[in-house]
Amino acid sequence: SHYLSKGAIDIGVLSKPVVAVHSGIVTVGEDSCLGKFIKIASTCGSTQFSTLYGHLGSVSVKNGQRVTLGQTMGISNNTGSCTDGPHLHFEFLTPESIPTVQKPYLIRNIPVGCCYENGIACN
Repeated sequence: SHYLSKGAIDIGVLSKPVVAVHSGIVTVGEDSCLGKFIKIASTCGSTQFSTLYGHLGSVSVKNGQRVTLGQTMGISNNTGSCTDGPHLHFEFLTPESIPTVQKPYLIRNIPVGCCYENGIACN
């Protein structure tokens, strides 16, 4: 990936809905590289984590808003200067070890959020 994190993936899409991969609290921003972006912060048990969605054309959520799994938050596009074409920049961020989506679904393993801990729903 082109922006700060080795754990990021770029998904080639244009003008497609971007949905939350977990529930949490939203931060909306814009910077020169990522363009318009959304970050969702959450916890699972005692583990804090967040996801980042960059290069958005439009954003339909607000700072401090709580989102749920699968909720549409914006539309993919090509905003920001760190891009070679339309795509969604996606990152999963946590200070601790994290579960991953396993091959063969993707060309490499990527992180995912948690849904349950000890039988109790998180987020």
